[in-house]
Amino acid sequence: MKTTKLKDFPNPQKPWEVEGVEWREVRLGEIGFLQYGYTQKAKHDKRGPKFLRITDIDLETSQVKWNNVPYCDIDEKNYAKYKLNDEDILIARIGGTTGKACIIKNPPESVFASYLIRFCIVDKEKVGPDFVYYFTKSQKYWDQITLNRIGKLKEGVNATQLKNLKIPLPFRNGKPDLETQKKIVEYIEANFSRIDKILEKKKQELEKLDELWESVLEHAFKPKEREEWREVRLEEIAKTIGGSTAPQNKKFYENGKHLFVRVSDLGARKNYTPIFDTRDKLNEEGVKKNKLVSAPKDTIVFPKSGAAILTNSRGILGKAAFIVNHLAGVIALEGKSYPRYLLFYLSKIDMSKHISPNSSYPSLKLETIKNLKIPIPFRNNQPDVEKQKEIANYLDGVYEKIKALKEKIQNQINQLEEMKESILDEVFNHENKK
Repeated sequence: MKTTKLKDFPNPQKPWEVEGVEWREVRLGEIGFLQYGYTQKAKHDKRGPKFLRITDIDLETSQVKWNNVPYCDIDEKNYAKYKLNDEDILIARIGGTTGKACIIKNPPESVFASYLIRFCIVDKEKVGPDFVYYFTKSQKYWDQITLNRIGKLKEGVNATQLKNLKIPLPFRNGKPDLETQKKIVEYIEANFSRIDKILEKKKQELEKLDELWESVLEHAFKPKEREEWREVRLEEIAKTIGGSTAPQNKKFYENGKHLFVRVSDLGARKNYTPIFDTRDKLNEEGVKKNKLVSAPKDTIVFPKSGAAILTNSRGILGKAAFIVNHLAGVIALEGKSYPRYLLFYLSKIDMSKHISPNSSYPSLKLETIKNLKIPIPFRNNQPDVEKQKEIANYLDGVYEKIKALKEKIQNQINQLEEMKESILDEVFNHENKK
């Protein structure tokens, strides 16, 4: 498969390489003003203006699902102050999305929430909002955002820091050149459009591979002709355990060697690769002074409480470890079940369908897990562990092939994303041409 490169997208019209264009760095505060959002609780009774929050915005694409945006109560004076206008740029000021920006196009009656900062251009006859928006996606912007982040627990930026960010602008005859800015935006969008079309195809290829894997899993657990299968409860073929509360004292983790598995060690998706390392490791003192649940090698682990249940993430221990109380562990019983067979089948089960219905916090009871129905091949009236191993080995082989294909496609996707970054670097980091 051919690897796409930047030269595959020739565009001889580089609007900054024209006579008379000079580049200068100006601060955001020199071309516009910044404003914090409105502090108010959202409501859902469909009265008042829309109340746009960080969570309502896809900060990668600037898409807003307006139908899902809640409403708010606001008086006339504050509505005039916080009203969203066409081509406003909103910047996330706190948390994991710090610095990410979007440009609002043709908004309905709406205001923006306090975790967002609005950037308004003073004179759109001199500076184009789309040009500034693409700058917020460039490395030159992110280098400055990273340098100016504040806070230890919740990294963020404030309006004062944002207004001091330097943005390169094309000038002509001593004034900001709006026409060149527009041509640069057209240049970026034309190249991005070509790249995005290929990206969409690559993402569809990934989806098809995921569908293929789900189909392979589905067929692997269906009995073939003349085979005897039975549906048994998980507790008949495996032991189920819950984890332990994580020790809070940092000294218990200093120079630790004993794996302590947290939900984050599983990753956000199903993972069939054994866990041999964890972010946190306990030392001898930590093990001795805390009541911990130890899980042996080949224990299958998955979330049993919290939002992580919805991710259906799975893992299997490559060596003995202690597990946190937000995880459940399933240990195959010798002569009854094969660990990787259980791993593959448990990865098929949507655990969110088994959440305790009366709980305000998503959780799975160990009793519920023990009663999960598992199809098992039998021989001579006994669980056929060798057949389970055969099925697991087959799935391992298929999974490795699909994984290799997915990694190849993902590398191509990464290259395409890097091409977009290269285009922005080309625009915002070139040498001045006078």
